[in-house]
Amino acid sequence: MIEKLTPSERRAEIVRVLSARRKVTIREFAEMFGVTQRTVMNDLEIIPPDSCAFEIERGRYGGVKACEWWYDGKFRLCREDEAMLARFLNKASDPRDTERLSKFLAAYGSPANHNSYIGKEMKN
Repeated sequence: MIEKLTPSERRAEIVRVLSARRKVTIREFAEMFGVTQRTVMNDLEIIPPDSCAFEIERGRYGGVKACEWWYDGKFRLCREDEAMLARFLNKASDPRDTERLSKFLAAYGSPANHNSYIGKEMKN
């Protein structure tokens, strides 16, 4: 259990843990912070959408799941959009377009793909 945190510190920690682990159950969060599951749900409702992108999955194996396109506290392109932009980058003839697309993909693409765009077709 993490030491007693203020509500805003707890919400920041929820975002940090979710970014690292990608999926956490409500029960795990409650035990982690020494609060009720209802408190965790209230925290999730208060977290601003521009700081964390997640969905709540209900049921036996449910929990809080980070959206596929959100990593490290940043919004990222989904795989399909990233692949489409990588194809445009590989076909761009204007160096200014190549530079802009490269910067955009580096900023919003998957961190694992930062150096793999030019000269390659990305697979979905």
